Amino acid sequence: MRFDSAKLVSLIIGLASYIVVYLAVKYALPLFIPFVAAYVLAWCIRPVAKIFSDRFRMNSGMAAFMALFLTVVLVVSFLCWTGINAAGQVCGLIKMWNRCSGDMVNEMKHTCSYIEDSIGLKDGTIYRGVVRYADGFNTNNITSKVMGSSVSAAVTSVECIVAAFVVIISAFYFLKDRDKMAEKRAGSLFGKEINRIMGRIYTTGVAYAKAQAVIMIITAVVCFIGFKMAGIKYSALYAVVVGILDALPLLGIGVFLLPAAAIYALRRQLRTAVIMVVVFIICYCTREILEPRIMGKNVGLSPIMTMITMYVGYKLFGLTGVITGPFSYIAANELANILIKGTGEVYDEEIEDSKT
Repeated sequence: MRFDSAKLVSLIIGLASYIVVYLAVKYALPLFIPFVAAYVLAWCIRPVAKIFSDRFRMNSGMAAFMALFLTVVLVVSFLCWTGINAAGQVCGLIKMWNRCSGDMVNEMKHTCSYIEDSIGLKDGTIYRGVVRYADGFNTNNITSKVMGSSVSAAVTSVECIVAAFVVIISAFYFLKDRDKMAEKRAGSLFGKEINRIMGRIYTTGVAYAKAQAVIMIITAVVCFIGFKMAGIKYSALYAVVVGILDALPLLGIGVFLLPAAAIYALRRQLRTAVIMVVVFIICYCTREILEPRIMGKNVGLSPIMTMITMYVGYKLFGLTGVITGPFSYIAANELANILIKGTGEVYDEEIEDSKT
């Protein structure tokens, strides 16, 4: 009877733990994303703050300020450099628009003619349909759409600036008061439990970052080899871009490789199209095989369990669930283990007292 009661209590606690974590990730986490980002930022630049503190004899506040200031300067400099280069590319594209537009029209005619010959349509049928469809997007429609979205874009920009400000200020306090916060957490009623859960989440985060870095490098190398074999210019640059895209749940390598393969196939460059498809298959299989193995090995989850948590996370939380799924499972599992262990200890004590 005691065994059945213990199993029932464990089942209830386990279900309650998963429900609590689900509600926290689904509804509470979006409210605390700036502070989570600030904590991650503080953890990343903690070694820099320690260097300022140890070598230059700065107090914790000044060391945190210098570390954040240096980080912000580097990030802003990188963004400015990227923006200037992107602006230059856009200006160059605008200057070359007349020639490029003519090339695009010729390429469109060639592609439409090839499709018409392949399926037996009269010459010019598809092209005239494309032209009629494109005429619907006149300048007035484009202008009205741009003006209509400008307000929401301005609001979003302001929200991003406020969020960045909150992240920077919060990261400063996380760095400045990290020792005091650690002492308070250790001396709190649930200090051990919090440290245990945070430790497991930290291990999962490091494993996820390691998996993404390894897969990104492999993807970039495979793409570079494939692009070189296809004779594509700027193979290294494109390979790096595709490697970064592969690490983003919202995008992935299919956004680049599959349309490229379709375009090359329509242009009758079948060898290049086949190479694009083969590169996509290799990169996709690499991610599906290595990601569960690397994360499972470091986190303690089996590859199939890692895949299950990613898929369930995707179904529950959307595309971001691919990342939050394993974290949620580990947090819920640790919470359940802590509560079940505590309940079991209390239950054993009551049994022992009843015997005496």
